Amino acid sequence: MYGFEIYEEEFIKPLFMSLDILKRSNVMFCGPEVSFTKKYWRFFYMVPLVVLHYISLSAYILKLFTEGVDPFEKADMLPLWLATVEYWINIVILMINQDKIRDLIVHMGSIWRITGLNEKQMKIKTGALKRLYYAGIAVNKVGLAMSWQYLLSPLCETVIRRLFLKQEAELQLPFDCVYPFETKDWPIYLAVYAFQVYCIFHIIYVYQGVGWLLVVLTTHMHVQFLLLQEDLVQVKPEIKGRAIKTLSEDADEITQYVDGADVRIDDFVRRHQDLISLAEKLDSSCNKFTFTIMLFATLVICFFAVAAKASKGAAYALNNYGVVVVKLMSMLIQCYCCQLLSSSSSGIAMAAAKNLWYKGDLRYQTNIRFIMMRSLKPCSLTLLGLTPIDLGTFNKVLKTTWSYFSLASQMYDARD
Repeated sequence: MYGFEIYEEEFIKPLFMSLDILKRSNVMFCGPEVSFTKKYWRFFYMVPLVVLHYISLSAYILKLFTEGVDPFEKADMLPLWLATVEYWINIVILMINQDKIRDLIVHMGSIWRITGLNEKQMKIKTGALKRLYYAGIAVNKVGLAMSWQYLLSPLCETVIRRLFLKQEAELQLPFDCVYPFETKDWPIYLAVYAFQVYCIFHIIYVYQGVGWLLVVLTTHMHVQFLLLQEDLVQVKPEIKGRAIKTLSEDADEITQYVDGADVRIDDFVRRHQDLISLAEKLDSSCNKFTFTIMLFATLVICFFAVAAKASKGAAYALNNYGVVVVKLMSMLIQCYCCQLLSSSSSGIAMAAAKNLWYKGDLRYQTNIRFIMMRSLKPCSLTLLGLTPIDLGTFNKVLKTTWSYFSLASQMYDARD
C-alpha cells in the first residue's frame, strides 16, 4: 500500500484488511503516481462484465414477472438483484469520495498517538485494537467462506449427480440469468459459471471492503476519544494560566494524578477540536455509505429469509440462512461501533466531571464548562447527516425486516 507505510503499524494494520479487499475490485485509495489509464485499466473489462451480469440478471427477473411465475419459486433472485444495485451505488460513491476518504485516513494517521500515554491509556488502546484486528479476521473470513459456499454449492451438486450418481440432472448455475445461448454443454456451462462467480465476488469485495472500512475508521475515532478522556482527567487545574504544581492527595478523590502527566487545558482543547473536526469529516465522507447499507439491508435480509423458507433442499436453505446471518452480523458490528463512538465522545463530559476543576480559577472552570457543553452533542456516523446510527438503528432495522418477513411468510403460506 504505497503512501500509508509511514504511519504506525497498529494504526494501519486493521485498515489493510479493508483496503486489500477493495483493491481486489480495483478500488484503491493510495498508490504510485501514474496515469488514470494505467491505474484503472482493469475497469475497462471489469465494468462491462459486471454490467453484462446485471443486465442478464435483470432480464431474468423481468421474464419471471411477465410470464406470471410464482415469485416464491425463485425467491432468492430479487435479493441478488438488489445486492447488485447496492454494488453500483457504492462503487459510484467510492469514486466520488475517494479523495475525501484518503485525506481522512492521512489526517487520522498523522494525529495517531504513540507517545505521551500513561499505562491506562496504553491498555485502552492495545485492547481496543486487538479486538478490532481479530474481529476483522473473523468477520471477513466468515463472509468469504459463506460466499464460496453459496456460489459453489450448485456446482458441487451438479458434479455429484452427473458424474458420480449418473443422473440426468440439469446443469445448475449460481444465478438464473438470461443468455442468448444455451448452457447445456460442459465447456459453456463452466465458462458461464466462472463468469458469474467473478462478477459476484467483485460485488462482495466492495460490500465487505466498504463495511469494514467504516468499522475500522469509527473504531479508531472511538479509541482517540477514549485517550482524550484520560487526558482531561489528568489535566491539572490552573490559576492565572499556570497549572497548580502540588495537589493534595485525598483518598476520597476519584482523580489520582499519574507521574509525568503534563497535559494542559489548552492542549486538550486543541486535540478535542481536532477530533471533532475529524469526526465530522468522517461522517461527511461516509454517511451516504451508511444510508445505502441500511436501506438495502432490510429488503435483502427479508428476501433471503423468505428464500430460505421457500428452499426445497437443506443445502439451499443453509446458504440463504447463512447470508442472513452474515448480513445481520455485519450490521450489528457497524451499529455497535457507531454506538461506541457516540458514547466515547459524549464521555468527555464525564471525564471533565472527574477533573479537579473546582481547584482552578474562574477561567479554568469556564473552559471546563464549555468542554462539557460541547460534549453534550456526541460525534457519530449518521444516515445522510440526519439520523445518528447506534444500536437503536439496528433494532429498527430488525423490526422492519421482521415485519416484511412476516407479511411475505403469510403470502407464502397462503399459496397452499
